[in-house]
Amino acid sequence: MGSPTRAVVVYNPLAGASRGEEMSQRAERGLRYAGFEVERIPTRDRRGAAPVAREVAARVDLLVVVG
Repeated sequence: MGSPTRAVVVYNPLAGASRGEEMSQRAERGLRYAGFEVERIPTRDRRGAAPVAREVAARVDLLVVVG
């Protein structure tokens, strides 16, 4: 059997009336249930998800952005 499919969930913890954290956890649970190995990464500053997405894109099979 091959290695698990890798996914990263990039999220803005302040998005959606500060529900970004909760929504990213929901996404993580769903992905794990589907067989993904999941890492969640919060955005770091006002530039948002783009810098984080560029950093991780080459090492994952699926990139999910929340918020």
